[in-house]
Amino acid sequence: MAKPFIQDRVRFSKKGLQRIFILESKKLLNVTWIEFAKKLKVNQRTLTDWAKERFHMSVPAMFTVVKLTKLPTPKNHTIVKWNDYLKMISKSGGRARFAKYGRVSIAEDLRKEKWRQWWESTGRYQKPALGFQVLVKIKKPKKSKLLAEFVGIMLGDGGVNKYHTSVTLSSKEKLYILYVSKMIKSLFGVTPKIYELKDAKAVRIVVNRKQLVDFCQDIGLVVGDKVRQQVAVPI
Repeated sequence: MAKPFIQDRVRFSKKGLQRIFILESKKLLNVTWIEFAKKLKVNQRTLTDWAKERFHMSVPAMFTVVKLTKLPTPKNHTIVKWNDYLKMISKSGGRARFAKYGRVSIAEDLRKEKWRQWWESTGRYQKPALGFQVLVKIKKPKKSKLLAEFVGIMLGDGGVNKYHTSVTLSSKEKLYILYVSKMIKSLFGVTPKIYELKDAKAVRIVVNRKQLVDFCQDIGLVVGDKVRQQVAVPI
């Protein structure tokens, strides 16, 4: 923790007085927030947090402001020792966390054990919640003439991205588009999606399966927008 931060704090007598004190001082000095922060030897974010009264300003900062602006020292303020202030913000932080999350953190080992118990008894039998994805497995084919044909298609018209595999064909080749789609389903057990590329008068056959990407890489097809690699065709 930075040494300048470990300082006693000022508690103003009423809410809003710290904000007024800082804003009036800034106006008198006719400086930007960055310039004001430099004069107080604090980070700009720290100063704006003080102005918003998110935290109490430090005692040295208050006296520096008084010295620079010739303003009177704020009346009826109290000095909070650093250790007491730390306890105070720790408690308020804990209350805020409880209000937001309904609980506070517990021992990590206990948390993991409770999670394992929940997973074994309930979690593993539940469907994933909306917004969460699970790895969908594909069928991994053995070497065959059909797989060799697939590799040839990928070399000519295919692309392997980080998370999906695609084949781009002319939209006029309707029967061939259907043939390639059925080939992919036969080889890998997944039904590809077909998207029209209107500007290019083409269609793109896409499989969004990370396992298929990994399989393609295993047989030598390299990730890229267009697969133009020298690989051995499996036969």
